[in-house]
Amino acid sequence: MMHRTAFLMSVLYFIGVASAYSRSAQPEAEVQFDKLRSQVVESSVFQSKLEEVSKSAGNQDACKSKATDALMCKLLARSRPEVARIHCGAQ
Repeated sequence: MMHRTAFLMSVLYFIGVASAYSRSAQPEAEVQFDKLRSQVVESSVFQSKLEEVSKSAGNQDACKSKATDALMCKLLARSRPEVARIHCGAQ
């Protein structure tokens, strides 16, 4: 549980950074968002969730691809809805 809390805290921090950059410098904000997304997606907690979500899918690669975007957007929507609107559209 502690790892999950630490993970969520780091996600919130990086989302805050991405949000601040998105208001100031759009190209740099994209770079920061991409960096944030990579860090979150590559985390062990995120990867565990992907495994759990896609374990019964016929095509696990396709499922993981769709689930990656959906889970990232869900995290953003909960913590930074304004960033989610920019990067996830109307999800």
